[in-house]
Amino acid sequence: MRVQQMIGLEEFDGVFTSLRHSVWRLETRRRCASDEATETYAQFAAGRPVQWDLDDLWCRERREQVALGKRFERVRILDEPPTAGQRYLLDNARRNTAAGEDIRILTRSKADELRLPAEDFWIFDARVVALGRCA
Repeated sequence: MRVQQMIGLEEFDGVFTSLRHSVWRLETRRRCASDEATETYAQFAAGRPVQWDLDDLWCRERREQVALGKRFERVRILDEPPTAGQRYLLDNARRNTAAGEDIRILTRSKADELRLPAEDFWIFDARVVALGRCA
């Protein structure tokens, strides 16, 4: 059965703490304007070391969920060479992996060869798919 439903960011964030066992993401984006509006992106763009807050709410929630045995995994598709937004996300992977996420990298050419979808999406508990829309 297929049911489409639009949800807001607050409700979407809640899915990460109510999941049963796993989250998997295919991250296809080349850039995200909301990332570019952050202080960490400003640090990155200025060539300064990014000061990731490993104790922010996002990181604390992920560590709690991982401690309960839940998995957070993603495959990040990178252009060759990576875009500035993708290089920022590679730097951000230090924070994500410190919180317990498993991130794998795949080149865009290999993703195209494998005919992976162009849409960024999440799969929650192997049953719910959420398409990503990045502003």
